[in-house]
Amino acid sequence: MNRLWRLATEPATDKPLAAYGAAQPNKIEGAADKLLRLTHKTIRDVTDGLEQFHFNKSVALIRELTNATEDLTGADAGSAWVRRFALVTVIRLIAPMMPHVTEEIWAQLGHSGEGMLVNQPWPSFYPALTVDTSVTIALQVNGKMRGTLELPRDITQADAEAAALADASVQRALDGRAPKKIILVPNRLINVVG
Repeated sequence: MNRLWRLATEPATDKPLAAYGAAQPNKIEGAADKLLRLTHKTIRDVTDGLEQFHFNKSVALIRELTNATEDLTGADAGSAWVRRFALVTVIRLIAPMMPHVTEEIWAQLGHSGEGMLVNQPWPSFYPALTVDTSVTIALQVNGKMRGTLELPRDITQADAEAAALADASVQRALDGRAPKKIILVPNRLINVVG
């Protein structure tokens, strides 16, 4: 709770929050985009968790979002806006469990003109932002795990093969031999059979 209070009321100079009411920048990329997507996933998952009375899971998800918010570096407009959006989302999601403190943080963040937090609608998420644009795919050679690759979601067979064959661990395992075939399980696994 103390860390959440500090994040809201004493932001680090190298990690500023966007001003209250600032418009969303047109360009959000990199780590800021990942935090934005995590924020929308957290809204979805905490909403489901609370509806199913999974309070511990919901609190753990909120803590994960708080940690990610604190870890976001950068003072650009996109990072500052996403940092504020994520922080306000954390406050709104944890409010049913800690109403008094979150009301105070809500006011400290400049939202007092909107009325009390308890009277605000529950946050909503955009389904398109809950789908990852990249996935971590397991990389195997002859069924033995050799590592993982971070690749675009729904990558083509040809691009997956090229990425797998370019990996240093696959090249060492093949030892100059050409692969007999490459099996791709979309968004999950690449197995190079040598």
